[in-house]
Amino acid sequence: MKIKEEPRAGSYEAALTEEQRISLHALLLSDITLAGAQEKVPPWPDGPEKDKKPSTTSLWRIQVRLRIKERVQKIEMAMVTFRATQTLLQKLVNKTDQEKVLDQAMTLIGQQVIDAGLDVHGPTSKTAAAWLLLRRADQRRFDQRTAIFEAQAGKARETGEDAPLPPMDNEERERRYRQIFGMEPL
Repeated sequence: MKIKEEPRAGSYEAALTEEQRISLHALLLSDITLAGAQEKVPPWPDGPEKDKKPSTTSLWRIQVRLRIKERVQKIEMAMVTFRATQTLLQKLVNKTDQEKVLDQAMTLIGQQVIDAGLDVHGPTSKTAAAWLLLRRADQRRFDQRTAIFEAQAGKARETGEDAPLPPMDNEERERRYRQIFGMEPL
């Protein structure tokens, strides 16, 4: 997508020098309020508004345009990453097992969550990525345990041993957990 880079003729932005425009953009993309930005920006250099500060509405419009431009660039980067990931995963599916493909996809998703979270202050975005990757690790362990259990059950059937015990109901499971963690006597 082509974004118009040049400011509109006759606008406050167009009246500024390139250096002033760059500092204005940096200021508006920071966490400063529009009133605070209005105090710090240079006044109109010429025209009917000469030596007056731009209105907060004018600054808001510039800020919105800049933020939309940033979002569009992030979406374009995400699409490039998505296409590269899709190409990579298509190659992996043919040559490796599904577990490796799923692990790779989860790692890429986690990285994208972390990258998206870099714009957000606070640990919540990074927590989401960690949670996602931990869920995948839990799923992998569950799959491994299930495979071991199925192998043992199959081996027991072949040798004629007793069938494994039936699964525990929720109450029995809760009682066993309490015993294991020392909340009830064995």
